[in-house]
Amino acid sequence: MSDADVPLSKSQTEWVKLGKVRHLYFIGKEICCFYGGCHILFVHVVSGQQRLLRVNDSEIGEGVRCFAGHRSLPFFAYAEKCKKPKIKVLSYPEFKIISTMHDDNCEQYIRTVFTETELMIALTGFPSCTMVVYKWRTGEYVASASTDLIYSKQILRSNFGCPVRLFHVIKYTTQVYVWEVSMCGRKCIMNSEKISHRDPLNMKGITSSHWTTDGALIVCDTKGNIYTLSTDYKLDEIIHWDEDGPNTATFCWHKNGALIQGCTGEIRHYVKTGDWVLNWSVHTPLSIKKFNGREHLVCITQINDVRLFNEQTKDFDKVCGDSSRISDFAIIFPRGKTFVTLSHQRKLNLWNIATGLLLNRIKFEGEKLVEIASNPKYPYVAVTNNLGMLRLYSALEDTLELMTSFQLCRQPLNVVKFFEDSKIIVTGNMDTGELFVIEGVPGSKFNIIGNVSADAQLADLILVGSKACIRLFTIVITSNMFCAGNNITRFCITKAGTTVKTYELEHPERLYTRLYVSLDPQKRDRIFYATPMDNKNLHELETKRADTHARIINRIPSGHWMKRICYYFTEQYILTYGYDGLIMVRPANDMTQILYTLMPHHRIDCGIKRAAATPDLKYVISLGFDNILVGTSVTDIKVNEEYEAKVELLMQEYTEMFSKPTIGFIPIGILEGKAWSEYYELMRIEGERIKYEKERNSILKEFQRIKTAVCDLLTQNSEGPENELLDLQDFNLDLNLKEEKIKASKEKCDNTKMYLENLIAEETRVSKLIKERFWDKISVQKRNMWAIFGFFDVNSYAIPPADGIKQENLVKIQKNREIEELLASDTFQPWKCITEEELNEKLNVNPHLNMNKEQSFINLEDDEEEEEENEELIERQNAEFETYTALCGSTIHTFVDLDPGHYTQPELQSFYQHYWDLYMSMNEQQKLMEFFNQKFESMSQTKIHEMSSIMEKNARLRYLLDELNYFSKNKLSIIIFDPEWMQDENPEMLTKVDSSEVSITPYISPSEQDLLDAEAAEAERIRLLRLADDFKERALMKMMNGVLEVRWEEELRKEVPKPKCMLEKQPEKYNVDDLKDIKDYEAAVVFLASERERYRVILQTEYTKLSSQLRDNVKKFNDRLQELMILKIQVESANTNEMLRANRLRQWEIKRNLMDKEDNDIMKLISQNQSTTNSLSSLVASLKEFKMEIRSNLEMLQSKEKFLDKNFRKDFQDVSTAVFEMLVKLYKKRPKINLRTIGSTCVLNVTSQCVVNHTRSILLLPEAIEYLNSLDFLDKFVGLPLVIDEHNYSVLCRHRRLKIESEIKIRASAMELTEAESTIDMFEKRYIKSRDLHSILIKKLEDLREKKFQHSLNIELQIVLKEGFVEIPRTGSMDDFKDALIISRADVEHINDVIIDAGKKKIKAMKNAMCFKREIMLKEWEHKKKKMEIEDLHYKLADIKSVKLTKVLQDFLKSKARGESADKLLSFEHEVELAKLKYVKMINEHKQKIKEIEGKLVQLEIENKKIDKQIKKVNVDVCDYQLHFDKNLEKKEKEFLEMKINAYLKRAKLVSQIQSNHNEILVLQAELEILRLKTFPVLDYKIDE
Repeated sequence: MSDADVPLSKSQTEWVKLGKVRHLYFIGKEICCFYGGCHILFVHVVSGQQRLLRVNDSEIGEGVRCFAGHRSLPFFAYAEKCKKPKIKVLSYPEFKIISTMHDDNCEQYIRTVFTETELMIALTGFPSCTMVVYKWRTGEYVASASTDLIYSKQILRSNFGCPVRLFHVIKYTTQVYVWEVSMCGRKCIMNSEKISHRDPLNMKGITSSHWTTDGALIVCDTKGNIYTLSTDYKLDEIIHWDEDGPNTATFCWHKNGALIQGCTGEIRHYVKTGDWVLNWSVHTPLSIKKFNGREHLVCITQINDVRLFNEQTKDFDKVCGDSSRISDFAIIFPRGKTFVTLSHQRKLNLWNIATGLLLNRIKFEGEKLVEIASNPKYPYVAVTNNLGMLRLYSALEDTLELMTSFQLCRQPLNVVKFFEDSKIIVTGNMDTGELFVIEGVPGSKFNIIGNVSADAQLADLILVGSKACIRLFTIVITSNMFCAGNNITRFCITKAGTTVKTYELEHPERLYTRLYVSLDPQKRDRIFYATPMDNKNLHELETKRADTHARIINRIPSGHWMKRICYYFTEQYILTYGYDGLIMVRPANDMTQILYTLMPHHRIDCGIKRAAATPDLKYVISLGFDNILVGTSVTDIKVNEEYEAKVELLMQEYTEMFSKPTIGFIPIGILEGKAWSEYYELMRIEGERIKYEKERNSILKEFQRIKTAVCDLLTQNSEGPENELLDLQDFNLDLNLKEEKIKASKEKCDNTKMYLENLIAEETRVSKLIKERFWDKISVQKRNMWAIFGFFDVNSYAIPPADGIKQENLVKIQKNREIEELLASDTFQPWKCITEEELNEKLNVNPHLNMNKEQSFINLEDDEEEEEENEELIERQNAEFETYTALCGSTIHTFVDLDPGHYTQPELQSFYQHYWDLYMSMNEQQKLMEFFNQKFESMSQTKIHEMSSIMEKNARLRYLLDELNYFSKNKLSIIIFDPEWMQDENPEMLTKVDSSEVSITPYISPSEQDLLDAEAAEAERIRLLRLADDFKERALMKMMNGVLEVRWEEELRKEVPKPKCMLEKQPEKYNVDDLKDIKDYEAAVVFLASERERYRVILQTEYTKLSSQLRDNVKKFNDRLQELMILKIQVESANTNEMLRANRLRQWEIKRNLMDKEDNDIMKLISQNQSTTNSLSSLVASLKEFKMEIRSNLEMLQSKEKFLDKNFRKDFQDVSTAVFEMLVKLYKKRPKINLRTIGSTCVLNVTSQCVVNHTRSILLLPEAIEYLNSLDFLDKFVGLPLVIDEHNYSVLCRHRRLKIESEIKIRASAMELTEAESTIDMFEKRYIKSRDLHSILIKKLEDLREKKFQHSLNIELQIVLKEGFVEIPRTGSMDDFKDALIISRADVEHINDVIIDAGKKKIKAMKNAMCFKREIMLKEWEHKKKKMEIEDLHYKLADIKSVKLTKVLQDFLKSKARGESADKLLSFEHEVELAKLKYVKMINEHKQKIKEIEGKLVQLEIENKKIDKQIKKVNVDVCDYQLHFDKNLEKKEKEFLEMKINAYLKRAKLVSQIQSNHNEILVLQAELEILRLKTFPVLDYKIDE
């Protein structure tokens, strides 16, 4: 199907409102492009000028599927939206077709992109999914390659340089590819590389990308993180968006930086100055869907507005006005020069039809507009909202003004239509079927004349009026899939009420969607039109009064391609539109004639949603399902001047009419805010209340009288005799109401019973299913055992039933293991290093049966005497249980016997060994659980016995307590608690419900109650009979002669009976016998008290003994239970050890498998790289052939250029030499414009053709056109020497143009050769890189295999040791044990014994040496002392000898010897002088001290002033500190300081300890050296000469 099948009328698209802009493109720097359906809109972002291109015919194209604009040239391309589409390249603004590209195998194009070269890349959709390369200037097909990406939302971006690189990604995913397209002559090479992220887990979906001018690729993910492509095809994060948000991020390149709107909605601009830094940021409420722009930034918001970023205000301005999200429109009649649109569900916009300019706007807040319709006769529109309100707006003077409004209901009004000469409005909710009929004209009051409730969903409605009634016909929706129905319901609205009638259709299976009023005024009440769903015709239906069927009387063809056609009936024309995108206009009196046909929308976009035409049929407005509003003008229609004059007269009349107020329905006063339905109901109730008020009052009085009479009768009945009593139900005056309530109650009970029975059945079924699947399949249920009066418990293991298959597999494994042990004379131990001679010796040994194989463990240390010590090591390991346990890797063998075929850890090497060992390990874990369950079961029996014993003892204690309280005055309030069984101690209680567990009393039916009453009566009769029959008691008494054994404690309860005298006589009347009786009574009372006391002591003793026994028994049981709990912990530890060992085996296998997989992957990479290397080699060879072809072409052009020079000389061989030289100069003269800026070979070739042909091609660039204009100016015969005639100059110009053509072609060929050489150079580098990669992969493979070899050699063992037996520092890594040694505990103890013995010997030797050393040191000290005394005496003698005695000294000595004072020897003057000097000295010293003190005082005053200032400053700081003081921080600082001091003290102690240890070591070393000398030291004595 194509447009050629339908003849379209001549028309022109005047304007387009793109309601949903999904894509944004640029041509050059300032032309912004949008497309949709069959139109492309071009907007100049600076001036706002718009240009429109309609694409809806076979010449220019059928619809627009995808679009691309050139970055630097005024060209754009688009792909058609049809089968077998074409790609057309056009120029802007001429819209001339440059080339057309077509691929017969392509069903659709989803993306196109221009490159900076001559290539255009197109991406096809499903099913081909290929990338096609074209030359866009010529339309020539170049190459194609499959992409294997079948999604429609894909991004394709081209770089700015050569070779062409393309970024290809599925939007919002991480499937990223980079394509390289290289040209070598006629050959095109396309290669793709898959891109991955450095951290794939943190990578989000890609939303946008950009190639920078330096060849870098920048991409953005959904969060706002920015990545760049590295040389190894990895995405590296360069900008990280920290915050999270609900939006999807977008990105573009703007002003030499990255502009991002992240997931939080903030817009940031980053520039690269070494690192990426934030340049500026803007917070905007807009949620942006897509950015684009180079010099000017344009964006598309989430609400499909196109906005331009303002650099000064940092805000976004609208580009295309309020043209987004238009959901409905209506033309203003009768002029038809304006129309109203409904956009964003909250805006009413008034537009000019001819220009598409906005005239007026009304914005609504807090509500959503739903529907809009215009009156076909009067210039106003009706607007409904979601709150049940209808508003009428006049559009008389190109402005929208509110006329009136109606608050009809609280539901959305989703339909509004005009009928009956535009005086009746029908509105309502089609989902609920509630409709309102309003009648009126502007300038008067609108009355609500009817309200219809269909109680069903409606598809469509029409109204036919008459003098008697108003008929409302509706299509009731009867389909579950479509908004259509197969019957028509008629509502006849009169003053008396509303009647309903339903018309069935002739074909019940046929569904209808639309109803239309007949144009014949005589048949409007019985004939109307309907649109069926199953064909493209319009059915004319007829109804009759006596017939309940609507019958088809005519089928009118529509002429459309698709079904479900919509009609628009007016007095002037009939307009049809539908999903095919066609609009057909017919005259109102002839539905078979078509005035004109338009196609403003495309059928693939679901065609047209609504369409209408102006009364003069000049303009047609259509709204597509893609929210594109198109205004089309028909060029073949002539304007009817008479109709315009008539309209002008009507408008004058309407002006006067609209000047009057229009009254609607808005309640005021106490009813303000009420809807019409609520208002109508209130008024109806109020009217009924007023009408029936008297009757109601009389009824109430009568009712009160009857009520009083009935009460009196009930009182008399209750007080009367029993034989005259009547049943209460006889006084029931409303038996029917009683029966209805009983019936309703019974139905409710039956429904409840059915619900409960079904609920119980389902719960039983689910419980049974759960029990069968999760309970019955466990052979031994898990149980708990709680301590008696304790708070800890021990649980057993749940054991599944025995699996026969597993047991068979276990038997097979054991047999295989026996065979393996029988055949294996030695074990495979790759981790053990042996010499080549030992290996050869083992290989030379013939295989033999190992009949006497014993279990052994392998010593992990290398020992030269291993064969001699192996037996001793085995014996010691078998004897030392701890060593055996440590090397086993678990403690499971301490509880159960291991399987005989169990492997030791060093023996596990192969996969099957691991598998068998794991199988046996699972069996041993099963046996371990069974072992513990046996212990648990034994303990469970013990608890049962203890519980029964405790219950008996508690009963006895309660009895003792009762007896003590009976025989004691001080009552004991002791509560004795019995131990209880918990529910988890008896798992069977979980699946069974006991009657005592149900808190609700079960329901007993009357029949069951009768049976229970009969059983109770029978039991009571038997009991009474037994009481009456006391034969046994009487016989017993007769046999015992009336004497039975009486218990002592029962006798103690009896009181001593008082004598008769004490009861009957006064004390003064007692006689001797009475006194004797009283004395006997008192003695008996004393004896009874003593007996009771003795009994009470016995009871207390027994109570204490029994309580002690009870506590001891409970404690013993709880202690045993604690031992069982410790055993459970040990069992769990053993089980965990075994599971850890099994998991380590699995991990070891996984690691080996991963290395094997990596080995295979590397081998595949080597194979792929080898094939890539071979293909690159062959490709380079073929490219060189193309290069030689290009070079030969260039050489041919160069030789042809020499031939042109010869022809030039040949044509001017007759002229003189001077003239020839002048001609040569002119021949070599060229335009000043340089063509070096043109980088396209195609443009150069076209330019060379234009040089010779004197033409101008559309493909020429401005530089080429200017060059040709300059060449034309050179060809003019102006300003030349007189010796050159015009004929010679014309020949010269022809030769010069041929020469220029050759030069341009040579330049183009040279450019092609340069491109080929660069392509070859690029692939040669790839070839070298591929060869280098082969070497790298080989090296990587060798390293991996060496790693695998080391992995097999270095085995890991799991060792179970106590915490204190591990004497190496541990960090959690296996490297902690790389130099560790495993030493047997027996060896350690033996070594310790040897060390202790040696230490004792050492201490004894050290003591002897210390004693001997002390004696030697004492002798040395005595010798030195004597020697020093001698020296002192010598010095003293020498001093005495050296002193000389003067006369004065001799006199002094003599006087001193006589005992005289030395002062007497001095003269008096001398003494005075000395005293004077002494006092002067003292005074000077005091003065000096005073001066120093004064100076110090001055200094202290200065310092005090400074200190005062400092105190003030400190006070300020202290106040500030107290204001900002943080106690917690101070506390933390103190704790940290204390911790630091403690650490320093600890370190000092440790250092001191180290020093003391070091000193002790030095002493011990010195003593060791002394012991080694084994000789006494020789003392050297110095002999004085």
